[in-house]
Amino acid sequence: VVRQGLAMAGRSEQDVRFLTRVDVSMDDDPLAAGDAVRPMIAAMVMASYPNTAFLEHVGLEITPELEKMSRQKNEALAFASGELVPDEYVRQFAWVGTPEQVAEQIAAVVDSGFDTIVFLPQPMNVDPEPILQRFAREVIPRVHATLGASVRSESLR
Repeated sequence: VVRQGLAMAGRSEQDVRFLTRVDVSMDDDPLAAGDAVRPMIAAMVMASYPNTAFLEHVGLEITPELEKMSRQKNEALAFASGELVPDEYVRQFAWVGTPEQVAEQIAAVVDSGFDTIVFLPQPMNVDPEPILQRFAREVIPRVHATLGASVRSESLR
């Protein structure tokens, strides 16, 4: 779709930046990493409700439990409702796991054409500095190694 729009506008892929924003949670325990993003995903569902097009776009439906919570439009309740978020939502809307697993997920996105990645470390209620340091130390070098020369260094700073 993007390529069609560029062609219609007489522009090339080099004329635009491809950016994505993703919640990221790293932990040596992948299940704990997934649990850390569930509150943010619950809040995202609540904030968008009743519009669920973003779920449908990736082949998901809102669960009855998430719909009931979302109807209340209560942000505190949403952030406390992470247990309502199914695993498939986590896989679709966040990068989670060990540093190795997160690096694989990032490499796949960069390889698909995204040249700018903005990530929001999760959970949000902790100091992000150790997460950012670990990301720089353990994830970025793995992405570079996986993609080699095809990745521009400014994409992963």
